[in-house]
Parts: sequence; C-alpha cells; structure tokens
Amino acid sequence: MAFCRLQSIGLSQLFEASDRIVGAGRRCTCRFQPRASCGGVLQRQQAQLDESVAQYNQTLLDAVREVADVVANWRALERESGEQQIALEAAQRSYELTSERYRAGLDNYLSVLSSQNQVLQAQGLRAQLQARRLSFSVDLVRALGGGYSPRSSPT
Repeated sequence: MAFCRLQSIGLSQLFEASDRIVGAGRRCTCRFQPRASCGGVLQRQQAQLDESVAQYNQTLLDAVREVADVVANWRALERESGEQQIALEAAQRSYELTSERYRAGLDNYLSVLSSQNQVLQAQGLRAQLQARRLSFSVDLVRALGGGYSPRSSPT
C-alpha cells in the first residue's frame, strides 16, 4: 500500500515540494464483528458504566450529607457555647458577690464554696465544649475531603 498526503497552510503553497508527505507500507485490514454479536459486550459495558455512575452519585450524596451534618452540629455547638458563656459569667458574678458577703460577715463560707463549685462546673463545661469544637473542626476537614495529621511536637 502507498499513500501521498499534501499539507499546507494556504492553497497557494499546497503543491510545493516541502508540503508533500509520501510513504509506503503493508496493507492492514480490520474485520468488524456484526453489531448483533457485540450486543452482549455493549450491554455489559453499559451496565458497568451505570453501576460506576450510581456509586459515584452515592459517594457524592454521602459526602454532602456528612458536611451538612457537621455544619449543623457546629451551629448547635455555637449556640450552646453562647448560652454556656452567659451561665459562666453569671456563676462568676455570684461567686464574687458571695465572697464579698462572706468578707463582710453577712454569709457563711459554705455559700462561698457552693458558688465556687458552680464556677468550676461552668468552666468544666466550657472546656468540654471547646473539645467538641476541635473535634467538629477535624470532622469538617475530613468531610470536605482533607486528611488530618496532628502537628508533630517540637523537640
């Protein structure tokens, strides 16, 4: 088999010697099977494609649901943290007032210890909420497709 190809940017240069490509080689033929015999292969490949698309769609839905869950939890935590901060400030004011009353001789020390206990409980709850916030931030990074590796401590 032989072939000749002409290539040019413009028609005026189409027949110049520098634009000709000539070659020779063996003839190659391809036999195609009739469409009826390829039907099974085509159906299997279509089924595999459909399954892959369904898996991709499910993975995408799961990822979106996971992000939405983390964001909803984060918002609830922010509301709870705001309410807890108000409770902590109230417990601290109560402790200060109880301490002043004790110093003035108007209250006993048991009241001071009780109000101090309320402050400590509120501070403990604040620490728990901060830990949950950190956990949610890691969950959000993972849900968005990122990995999490803790920073190595300096030595």
